This record gives sequence, structure tokens and C-alpha cells, in this order.
Amino acid sequence: MSQQPKLAYSFPMLKMSEIFQHLKGMNIHFAEDDIRNCDPSAVRRVIEDFIFIVMGIGKDELCQPALSGLSMLEYPQLHEDSIPEIAYYRTAWRLMQAAGVYDFGWTDVHKPTLKRVRRLFSAMINFTRFKEERMAFLSEHERKTDDELRLRQEAEDENAALRRQLEEIRAQQAAEAPALQQVMDECVVLEGEINVLNKRQAVLRHENAGLKNQSNQLRDDYASVQFAVLEAIKTTERLQSKIVSSPARFKSEISNIATQVDASKDELDVLDQRSTELDMTYDVFARADKEMNKTIELMHEAEVDTARCKQEKDNVKAQHQQIDDNYNKARHAVAHHARLQKLVQQRREQLEQYKQQASTKLQAAEHALASATRELHQLQDKNKGLEQQIQAKYLATQELQRKMLQEQKESERKLREMEETFLKMEAHVKNYTQGLLSAMERAP
Repeated sequence: MSQQPKLAYSFPMLKMSEIFQHLKGMNIHFAEDDIRNCDPSAVRRVIEDFIFIVMGIGKDELCQPALSGLSMLEYPQLHEDSIPEIAYYRTAWRLMQAAGVYDFGWTDVHKPTLKRVRRLFSAMINFTRFKEERMAFLSEHERKTDDELRLRQEAEDENAALRRQLEEIRAQQAAEAPALQQVMDECVVLEGEINVLNKRQAVLRHENAGLKNQSNQLRDDYASVQFAVLEAIKTTERLQSKIVSSPARFKSEISNIATQVDASKDELDVLDQRSTELDMTYDVFARADKEMNKTIELMHEAEVDTARCKQEKDNVKAQHQQIDDNYNKARHAVAHHARLQKLVQQRREQLEQYKQQASTKLQAAEHALASATRELHQLQDKNKGLEQQIQAKYLATQELQRKMLQEQKESERKLREMEETFLKMEAHVKNYTQGLLSAMERAP
């Protein structure tokens, strides 16, 4: 297997006092003298604590690793001590590779020096802090993603409710359209009738004023005639009291009286005719008064209908205002949907970053496999008598490679599923946006 280029990674070298302070802050138990004296068991305990903190692998798992190739060995009990050592070394090597120490070897396990201990601990402390920061950053982004998804769901629910409300308003408007049109037509007819009645009322008022003046004049004339009749009666009585026995004078007065009586009869006939005319005029005024009362009642009814028509117009305006408000809400929902779509795009970019990180980790794993293979060949050259142990290590390496390939396939499968999920989500967002825009275009 060819040597792959190592990633350039640097970390600050800490002083021993700073290292001890960080270890105490991480609740790692140790003895300062043992660390300063580079005691292998003390250094190993600290590294095991870092393995548990960073990788989640406990001491029991390191002491009793699950190796599928162990059962294939002829004498597996001979390897009970070497297998935990190999598992510890392999796990520590993976941790050091991730922390940026690419020259970690068996010497660091069995004969560590103070310089190497300081370098190893500085790298692990720096990587642990880096992991904590990234985990906090990832947790924060997961929380934000959950919040954005929740807000998106709420926006979709609100948008669906607004669309249902808009459809109900449109259906109600369509159902009330014939009745509204009928009311508006009736209002137009009533307005025409009101105009005709107003014109007729103006004419009747003018005629009524003339008839009232004429009636007053006739009443004055009638009073004058009655007064003249009374005067004539008084004059007749006075003349009768002055009658003398002279026949000639009597005849003359009789003739005058007859003339006056005829004149009075003529005046009475005229007065009777005038009275008849006044009665007819009174009847005309009575009919005009009835017509006027009917006209006033019709005007009141027209005013009531006009008020009802205005109320219906106000209701129509209110419905139009409500439709405009719903349209504005729908527009805001579309804007919010665009923001959510932008957020989905950001999540896609983060997914690409995660893919790159997964690819980097895969390369590191392949590099680890290549290094383990080299270590295996070195051990084989040094000690030919440990061929069975090396064979077991080789089988374990193959098992690790197989598991890594399985993990790689599983990771690729999950990535493909995530890509398909994002594509479905994008298609769903596009269909939803097109449906919403078409609904907005159909809105009046």
C-alpha cells in the first residue's frame, strides 16, 4: 500500500504546569511525580482516560477487544496478554493521528520521554478542547435546525389555514354574489323610483301651495258673500218695517225688493256654485294629502332600503379588505418560505462539508490501516517466532478493513439517503411554491 500524504496540523506545546492544570480540569486522576518521571503505566492511564473522553472507548473494551480472528488461532490463550496491548496501541495510535501526532510508536508506550509525554499530552488536550468546541457548535446548529424546521412547520400550518380561510371566503363570496347583485339591482331600481318620487313631490308641493292660496281666496270670498247675504236680510227687514199704505209706493218697493231678491238669488246661485267648486277643491286637496302621505311612506321605505344597500356595500368593502389582508399574509408566508428554502440550501452546503470531513476521516483510516500493515511487517521481520501472533494481527487487520469498508458503504448509503431526502424536500418546496403562486395569481 502506497504512503499517503499526511495532513498538516499543528498544536501549541504546553508547559507541564499547564498540562497538569488542564488534566485536573478534565477530572483525570494522576500523580505529578509519575508523569514527570515518565512512568509508562501512569502515562498509559492518562492516555486511556483521553481515549474514553474523546472516543468513548472504556478500559474494559481495551482489555477485552472483540476479535473475530482470535478463534482461528491454534492456541488463543498464548495471546491473552498481547491482544489488549495491540488493541490499546491501535486505539492510541488512532487518537494520536487525529490529534496531529503522526510519529506515535511503541517507544511512546513502553519507554516514553518527558519531551514526548509533553508533546502527546499537549496534542490530546488541544484535540479534546477542539472536539468540545466543535460539539458545542454542532449542538447549537442542530438546535437551530430543529427550531427552523419547527418554524417552517408552523409557517406551513399557518399558510394552509390561511389558504383554507381564503377558499372559504371565496366560496362565500361566490355564494353571496347573486344575492349581492340582486340587492344592487334593487338599489338601482329604488334610486330611480326615489328620483321620480322626488320630482313628483316637488310638483305636488308647488300645486299644493297654489291650491292652498286658491282655497284661502275662496274662503275669503265665501265669507264676504255670507256677510252680504246677512246685510241683505237686515236691509229687507228694515225696509219691511218702513212699508206704507201707498199702493204706488208699495208696488215700487215690491218691484225693488223683487229685483233685489232676484239679484240675491243670482248671488246665492253663484255662491252655491262656488261652494260646490270649493267642495271639489277640498276633495282634490284630500286626495293630494293622501298621495303625499303615501309618497312620504315610500320615501321612508326607500331610505330604509338605501341604508340596507349601504350596509351591504360596507360588508362588501370589509370582505375585500379581509381578502387583501389574507393576500398580504400569503405574501409574507411566501417570503418566509423563501427564507426556509435558503436555509435548506445552507444545510445542503453543510452536508457537503460533512461529506468532505467523512472523506478526510476515511483517508485517515486508510492511512492508519497502511501504518498498521507496516508495523505488522516490521514485527514479522524482527521476530520470526511470532508468526502465529502476527497472523492473528493480520486477520484482525483484515477484519478491521472489512469493518471499515462496511462503515464506508454504510456512510455512503446514508449520504445517498440524505441527498435523496434533500432532493425530495427541494421538489416538495418547489411544488408548494408554484401552487401558492398560482393561488395568489387567481386571487382577485
